[in-house]
Amino acid sequence: MKTKYTREELRHLVLQQAQGPEIAGITGYLEIRLYEYLTAKIKERQDRLKYLVSDHNGLVSYWAHPDLDYRGLTPGCHNCLEGKITHIRHSTKCTQSCMFCYYFGQKMPPMAKNQYEVSNATKLFTLEELKIVFDKQGSSVDAIGWLYKEPLMEMDKMKPVMQYLAKLGHFQYLYTNGVFATPENLVKLHHWGLNEIRFNLSATQFSEKVIKNLAAAGRLFEWVVIEIPMYEQVYDDFIDNKDAILETGLTHMNLAELQLNVNTWNHYDGDPVILYRHRFGNLSPVTSREFVYDIIELAEKEMWPVVINDCSNDTKYYRDLVPDPPFPGVTTYEPKMGVPSETFYWIIDNILEDEVEIF
Repeated sequence: MKTKYTREELRHLVLQQAQGPEIAGITGYLEIRLYEYLTAKIKERQDRLKYLVSDHNGLVSYWAHPDLDYRGLTPGCHNCLEGKITHIRHSTKCTQSCMFCYYFGQKMPPMAKNQYEVSNATKLFTLEELKIVFDKQGSSVDAIGWLYKEPLMEMDKMKPVMQYLAKLGHFQYLYTNGVFATPENLVKLHHWGLNEIRFNLSATQFSEKVIKNLAAAGRLFEWVVIEIPMYEQVYDDFIDNKDAILETGLTHMNLAELQLNVNTWNHYDGDPVILYRHRFGNLSPVTSREFVYDIIELAEKEMWPVVINDCSNDTKYYRDLVPDPPFPGVTTYEPKMGVPSETFYWIIDNILEDEVEIF
């Protein structure tokens, strides 16, 4: 069996879209080489940061101003990492149509007023059923997230559940694009028992109105977060609005490595953007995490009074390792789609030696 390949031989195999065990081994080798290359570049940047904290074999990293009382991730993030969360979905409505949204282009059937979904469950629940579920099984989770589309479009439906979960003592966090996160609605959420709120400012192109809503949240909640997927346009918008954001009183920034799927990958593919598949799982632009560290380096230079979470594919790989599994290696971290052929050409031309030993 052939064990060594030149660049030209590898390009020919990719071009011909060859099939079989040989090409599977070759493409797997190429993907691992790319991941190692990208990881080494990020590690160099991490090593230059004085206030970066890395845990769990380097898979979880965040930057924090040294004088903060809460130098760490939010309770929502911490429990997410340890697999001690569940999510509630109660609406399929949204005000936006974001190019990065996992559900871009999909038409979702509406949910009835008396229906709720709990992550990983196979059925919908009524309000009374949901109460029974958390009465009996709620001890298995430490935090509950409200997400999917725009939760605040149907706030009345959230109220009885959020109040009940707060009565049981559950930590609750919520994602929003911020359009309906008005001062009046934020007061309601605070009274109902919400603990942590996360604004995706990129959903509204960093709207001035939404940044003002973020500031209102900063006066109410202990944990106030912006969570944004990182790519060039978002980076540019963030820099343009940096001072206004830092004046809001937010506590954390979750800068997420952009994850793509069949609905979104072609919005970002092509020169100069190359996509890679992290550990054969999440598909992302190779530049996404570089933008994260552009911001973190600026934060350290200017000493921003926040915690910045490098919410990378490494972090999600760690998160998806199932806690207390029946045997080691059980994970929910799975591929969303394959890698475009342009990625393999880029690896061959930019990373590989003239000849490589693969097998």
